[in-house]
Amino acid sequence: MKKETEFEIVYSSEYGGNDEFSYLVIENSIDLNKEVERLNISNELSEIYNFNFDEKVILFLYLGQKNTGGYAVAIDKLEKVNDEIIIYSRTIAPSKGENVTMALTNPYCIVIIPKAKKYSIK
Repeated sequence: MKKETEFEIVYSSEYGGNDEFSYLVIENSIDLNKEVERLNISNELSEIYNFNFDEKVILFLYLGQKNTGGYAVAIDKLEKVNDEIIIYSRTIAPSKGENVTMALTNPYCIVIIPKAKKYSIK
């Protein structure tokens, strides 16, 4: 049975993410601290340092490297199917003719999602 479920985007940035499209599900504070330190965003995320991982986890969704600014990655919806969370992601691209930063970017977002046994991205 499919059931849409709630999520909360807590942070997003155009800079600092991974070079390839990927995701990372964080299920404990040690791994959260490592990823936050790696991204050098500890000041921006101070409110989730005491996060309770009993029912929820933190998803880091990385878009990959882009040639200009104006890109972002977002989540359209989450579905829970049995013990799996299916994450429907979306790439946001700049409009034709839009003024964008002429620099390499690595967009990503950080999302609080329900805990599950398995996660997949579509």
